[in-house]
Amino acid sequence: MHILKNIILSFLGLFLLTGGFGVLLLYLDVGQSLIAWLGVSVFVIAGIVLAIVWIAKAGDSKKKITNAVFLIASSILFWIFTLFLFATNFLLYDVEYDMTEATELTPEEKVTYYRRMITGEDDSIDLATLDSKEINGITFYFAPGSEPLEEMELLVGLVETNRPQLQHELGGETDAPVSFVLYGENLDMPIRETIEAEYSGFYKEHDQTIHLPLPIDKVSAMHEYTHHLFFGIAEERGMYSTEIPVWFIEGVATYLSEKEQGLPFNAHDPYEHVAFENLENPGGWENHLSDPFNPYIQSRAFLEFVLEEEGESVLPGIFAEMEHSSFESSFKKATGKTLESYEAKFFVSFEQLSDLWKRADLLAQQQGKSEEALEIFLEIAESAPNLETLNHQIASQYRELGDYENTNLYRQNELRLVNPESITGVSSAYNYITQDLLFTDVSEALKYAEMGVDSAGEWERAWSEKLFAEVSELANDIESGQPLEGYRGVLEGEDTVTALFSTNEKANLIDVVLARYPEDLSANRTALIELKEQFEAELAAQQ
Repeated sequence: MHILKNIILSFLGLFLLTGGFGVLLLYLDVGQSLIAWLGVSVFVIAGIVLAIVWIAKAGDSKKKITNAVFLIASSILFWIFTLFLFATNFLLYDVEYDMTEATELTPEEKVTYYRRMITGEDDSIDLATLDSKEINGITFYFAPGSEPLEEMELLVGLVETNRPQLQHELGGETDAPVSFVLYGENLDMPIRETIEAEYSGFYKEHDQTIHLPLPIDKVSAMHEYTHHLFFGIAEERGMYSTEIPVWFIEGVATYLSEKEQGLPFNAHDPYEHVAFENLENPGGWENHLSDPFNPYIQSRAFLEFVLEEEGESVLPGIFAEMEHSSFESSFKKATGKTLESYEAKFFVSFEQLSDLWKRADLLAQQQGKSEEALEIFLEIAESAPNLETLNHQIASQYRELGDYENTNLYRQNELRLVNPESITGVSSAYNYITQDLLFTDVSEALKYAEMGVDSAGEWERAWSEKLFAEVSELANDIESGQPLEGYRGVLEGEDTVTALFSTNEKANLIDVVLARYPEDLSANRTALIELKEQFEAELAAQQ
């Protein structure tokens, strides 16, 4: 009976003391919890010492000896339990830092972590609560009753079209099945806490699901699908994703999903680079998503820099080497240089590019300095040819200098590199080409003006429609045998079509049209000549 009483008392004591210590840890950080656990350790040691003294003084009293033994056992068990709780608290902070680099955890957040550890849940959406449909081996999950068939068929087409090329770029193949979870009106996309905005998409490696909001953004879809192939190939090669730097994972996905588009770089943007060692884990990555950093652009730009130096085969080469070596060793084997040396070279080049760009920008704004500005922009293009804004600048300088063949060449590059999913990119590119073609082919200009209207979003639609109307009127004037009257109209008024022309470009346009239509001897010729003299006087006054 006495032993049973000791068992019950020991159990209750252990339960209450351990529970109390666990509750206390909810409110303590790592340092405070260490102090608390050391205090518990002193308490436990004191209890054991006291029990030993009891045993020494107990003599033949079995009751006292039993009490002392239970005290020792209870103290040791209490110490083990508190050690486990302290280690768990330490682990929570370690996980939190790794995931977000945050060093504070509220009691509620700790309880959530404990619940996840016990149940295995991660607050992900329960796929069993959604409707699903399989198309060509791909499973789609969506809100009950929605079934966005058009979006699903779009994704199937993207996967089947891009899968062979992406696997070639990665240097491997995988048969891992993929599923898509589609978030629409009745299913909210999760919030990315570090930037307090909805995710544009994310991939969950453990269940191979791609999560996307509707409507589908093709670039985001391919970015996440690249993750799926990357992790699938890595797993089949025996790699652990935790051993691969986050910046490399994200850089590869960004590069491969956007390689046909230009880098959205501008020297005047407030971007700052961050050492890649600070982008190796999820916490470092998440905490550099806000301005003035952009780790997606930086990681993609670095990979493009390496590929420009080493060739396209270096990417699958690094990936293949990682089957047997660490990432740093694989990078060195594939490139012949350490990651640190390449990183330093990249950042120096980045700074030089920014300085050159700013110099060229200043020159471009000065009258008569277009040739010098163009020379610098072309120098930048030798190391960074796939910048959309750079090709725009080069085309604009060639137009200023009257070289319309090269103007068209670089403007077409700009159109090729523009992001088709951006709000104004494609429409603006068409409109710039429309303006360029006024110097060479108005009928072609009209076609591009129409494409500008067709691709225009809400913000630029009015401008694009006005441009189309003006070019249409000019084309009608030319068709009716009054070309100089038409050009005089767009040059003398405050029309959209020549609104962005410099004074020099307007003077050049007059030279072009006077030479193109020598048979038009109307008063409009005289008016255009006088207008050109006016422009030349303005240019002379600016020098």
